[in-house]
Amino acid sequence: MRVLFFSVTNAGFSANNVEHNGGGWIFSLAKALTSAGVELGIAFEGSGEWGCEKNGITYYPVQIFNSFANKLKRKFNFHTEEHLMLPIMQQAVNDFKPDVIHIWGSESVFGKIVPHTSVPCVIHLQGFLPAYSNAKFPPGVNRFDYFRYLLWHPVRLYRFFWYDFVFRKRAEREAEIVAACQNFFGRTQWDNDIVKLYNPKAEYFHCGELLRSEFYQIAGKWKYRDNGVVTIVSVLSTPTYKGHDLILKTAEMLKKRTSLKFKWKVFGGADFNFWKKKLKLSAADLGVISAGTVSAQQLCEELLNASVFVHPSYIDNSPNSVGEAQLVGVPVVAAATGGVPSLVENGKTGFLVPANDPISMAKRIVDIAGDKTLCENISDAAVEIALKRHALETVVNDCMTGYGELMKKC
Repeated sequence: MRVLFFSVTNAGFSANNVEHNGGGWIFSLAKALTSAGVELGIAFEGSGEWGCEKNGITYYPVQIFNSFANKLKRKFNFHTEEHLMLPIMQQAVNDFKPDVIHIWGSESVFGKIVPHTSVPCVIHLQGFLPAYSNAKFPPGVNRFDYFRYLLWHPVRLYRFFWYDFVFRKRAEREAEIVAACQNFFGRTQWDNDIVKLYNPKAEYFHCGELLRSEFYQIAGKWKYRDNGVVTIVSVLSTPTYKGHDLILKTAEMLKKRTSLKFKWKVFGGADFNFWKKKLKLSAADLGVISAGTVSAQQLCEELLNASVFVHPSYIDNSPNSVGEAQLVGVPVVAAATGGVPSLVENGKTGFLVPANDPISMAKRIVDIAGDKTLCENISDAAVEIALKRHALETVVNDCMTGYGELMKKC
């Protein structure tokens, strides 16, 4: 069986693979599939030798935006991306001659290949930008707030409004892509609902996701510690809907209404400067530390030393950071939004709280911090379900079953 990935990351092609943003688990599945006998090709936007073979995988770097002229065209015309990339995507299909095309994410331009090929295609749902666009700004925040904040920084102001425009256009394009494709991989009730609402005649296959290999090595190794200071860990990217404001509001609630001693370490792309001006809340004063992006190994160490993992996003599908925390065994508190309730069973494998509810979030953190038995019960149950949900054999079997069903349609 020959399978061609269209991937938003280089998935193991180079040493600087962005593992914290998809590359880790996509490459994990790629290696597992090749071990299962699949002949795999991966097309991705990036630089490199066309048709290069590495680790048993054939790579097709789509590098048309390396030139200044094409970068400029892309800036001034949103549809340039599709017009320039589609012929290269078709070339990758013609060169590799796959039996199945596996597209990672419906939000990228790669999904536009579907109506232009006779090869059966399946889109592996990641998130869904139309829903993210709806929840992009937290309550009480709008574009004008960012206009005022960035008014004296013209380059940053331009970038904000340009990316805001592109975000909305990509959301429109994603809705078109989902409506056009007939086959989807997904893993939550939420992405199943998306498919059934936007494309009722499409076929939906359940397919879990692998996590980064480092986290399997420490599965279930987390232990409850009572050292007087509760360490809260979150892993977030930069978008406004990720709940940076909720972290500050929850931290303020903990400071004002409880006697809990804590520090809150936020990994990823969190920048609290805007929220300091908007909410009049200082991350430093509240014990919130923006710790930046770290390697998978470093994050493993942080999770092992954490007291609780908090995911405050206003919208999300199945955040792998939550799965990684559950696999390690850290008790999770998460906002009950999107596909998160498919990962966290409230009161059993973690706690769910309403979005934008710092009171409930603070109370759940306090509950966990002061109850060793509760922590251990939540941890044990989470590890058990995460090991099953993210098991290599299960995910590979899900993929192979889906591929087989697609090939039967030919």
